Amino acid sequence: MTTPTTWTFLCYRNGSGRNQIYPQLRALSKQGTMNLRRTLEHLRVKPPSAWDRPQASPIGNHIYVIRFKDENRSQHRLFGHHESLYGEFVITLYGLEKDGNYAPPNYLTTCLRRQCECLAYPGTHKCACLEHGDALFPSWQPHFKPEPRLDARPRKSSGLHGRKR
Repeated sequence: MTTPTTWTFLCYRNGSGRNQIYPQLRALSKQGTMNLRRTLEHLRVKPPSAWDRPQASPIGNHIYVIRFKDENRSQHRLFGHHESLYGEFVITLYGLEKDGNYAPPNYLTTCLRRQCECLAYPGTHKCACLEHGDALFPSWQPHFKPEPRLDARPRKSSGLHGRKR
């Protein structure tokens, strides 16, 4: 199997359709966001075998951790896996590292369970990390457009145009 030349970063979505990673990414400081963007730009063109410290590294069972810091030197971590067939890296968990320990402590179990869900039901458990028009990530990242509401009613005219007299 050949390795893609560039990776698309996707986020894990739970069974009810909620993006589990986006809220934490949106809460990052400006400096944290800039450092994450720089890290993703660096990793995006590398094969998994070249994902090494300090930006990223494998932690076992085909799970990788992406590392970046913010201005407070908080050590943010994004856990996930590669899906080489599609050229995707799916971020399945957000965490922090302090004194060599990851939070949440059950990170590997959670990542493995979510990896299995993504592989079994890709259309259900993977989504773009961004909402349409979001500038959190670089322009090369895919955006998703919100699904039209099924209960939406057609808009009524304001009556200013096309009104019969």
